[in-house]
Amino acid sequence: MFSTIEDMQLKKWIAVCVVLLAAVCLRSGIAHAQQLNALPDFTAEDRVIIFAPHPDDEVLGAGGVIQQALKAGAEVTVVYLTCGDHNEFAFIAYEKRITLRKSEFVHMGEIRRKESLAAVRSLGVPQDRLIFLGYPDFGTMEIFTKYWGSAKPFRYLLTRISKVPYLSCISPDAPYIGESILQDITTVLRRTRPTKIFVTHPVDVNRDHRAMYLFLQVALWETEGLFPPPQVFYYLIHLSGWPLPRGYHPQLMLHPSATVKDEPMIWFNTVLTDAEITKKMQALRFYKSQMSTGYLLTFARKNELFSRYPVIVLRSQPAYDKPQWQEGSHLMEEGPSDRSMLPEVFYALEKRDLLVKIVPQKRNRFKGTVFLAGFRKNVPFSQMPKISLKISPRTVAVTDKKTRLRTHEVSLQRQNTTVTVRVPLSLLGDPSNILACVRAPAAYLSFEDTAWRVVQIE
Repeated sequence: MFSTIEDMQLKKWIAVCVVLLAAVCLRSGIAHAQQLNALPDFTAEDRVIIFAPHPDDEVLGAGGVIQQALKAGAEVTVVYLTCGDHNEFAFIAYEKRITLRKSEFVHMGEIRRKESLAAVRSLGVPQDRLIFLGYPDFGTMEIFTKYWGSAKPFRYLLTRISKVPYLSCISPDAPYIGESILQDITTVLRRTRPTKIFVTHPVDVNRDHRAMYLFLQVALWETEGLFPPPQVFYYLIHLSGWPLPRGYHPQLMLHPSATVKDEPMIWFNTVLTDAEITKKMQALRFYKSQMSTGYLLTFARKNELFSRYPVIVLRSQPAYDKPQWQEGSHLMEEGPSDRSMLPEVFYALEKRDLLVKIVPQKRNRFKGTVFLAGFRKNVPFSQMPKISLKISPRTVAVTDKKTRLRTHEVSLQRQNTTVTVRVPLSLLGDPSNILACVRAPAAYLSFEDTAWRVVQIE
C-alpha cells in the first residue's frame, strides 16, 4: 500500500510521463486522431503506375505497394520525371570530388538511372516497365509555372542544358518546356490505361515532387474519357520534421504528420510483411549515391501511407448576398473570420470572379504568392493562362507565366490581417478546373495550406 504522499508522487510521475510521451509523439509528427483507411486490394486486372520525380522516390514511397501489386498479378510500370542529376551534395559525397561541368551532371543522372534499374528489378519489376522522361532535376516546377508555348526552353544555370540529354529516355532531345513533359505523360497514360496510380503528394515541400503531381493531374484531365478513371493515391516523402526518428527502424509504423491537419485529407494505409520490409530496405541500398545519410532507410517501416484530397467544388450562388467560402470539404456560408478561424486558405465563386481568402496566423500584413493555372477541355493547356499574383503590403503584381500583366481586373482587399484576392475567371481562360496554390512562409500558413489544390468550377 502506498501512503498518501507516495500516491501523490506516483500520480505526478504518471502525469509527467504522459506529457513526455505526448511531446515525443508530437515531435515525431504522429497524428493519431487521423483515421487510416485500408488501401484497396490489388487484383490481376490492375494496371499500376508509380510516378517518381527522382530515382529512389518509387521505392521510398511505394516499395511495398510494388511488391503487393506484383504478388496479385498486376502489371506495374514506374515512370521517372527526372534522372536526379542535380543533387550536387550527393555527387560530392559519392564521387569525392567537386565539379560543375555539364557532362558530370549527365554522368550523375546515368548513375541514378542505373541504380533505379537494379533497385526496382530487385522488387520484381521487369526492366522494360521502367520509363524515364529525363527532365531537369530541380527545374520542373519552374517549367510548369513559366515555360509554355513560344517561351524559350528552360535552361538551368549550372547544367546549361535545355533539352533531354539522355538517349534512354522516352523523348531524347525534347526541349525543356511544359508541352514536352505533358505529352510524355499523356503518352504513358494512353498506352498503359492505368487502374491505380501512385504519385508524390501536393503537400510535399520538394518542388519536383509537387510538379510531378501537377503534370499528372493535367494529363489525367486531357485523357479523360479515353479509359475508365483510375484511383489516384499520393505518397509523401519530404516534410519538415517527418518522419521521426530517422534511420532504419523496421519495427515502427509511419503515421500522418501532425503538421498536416486531419481534414480534408483522407489517409490510406497498407501494412507490410517482414519479408516486404526487408526487400524494400535491400532495394533502397541499391541507391548508393544517395546513402550518405540514413534518410532513405527511414521509409523501410511496417507500413506505407497514402492520401487523397477532395476536389474543391465552387458553384455560383446568385441568390446569396455573400459568397460561400470553401476549404476542402468545409463550407462556411458566412465566410471565415481572422478572429475565430485557424490559419486557412479559402476559395469562393461570386458571379464570374474567383475569390481567394487567406487567413494567416502571423498578425502583420500578409506577403506571399497565389498561383492559379486554369484548364479547359478542348483548349491546349499550353494556351491557358498560368497566373501568379504576388501580394505585397499595398499591391498585387500579376504575371502570366513570365509576362507581367498591366491589368486592373485583379483586386486586393485587406481586413485586419485577412487578405482577399478577386480574380475574374476570364483572366484564367474561363476554366472548368483550376490548379491553385498559395505560397507563403511557414510563419503565415501551414504546409497543408500551401499545397496545390484542384478547384472545380460549376
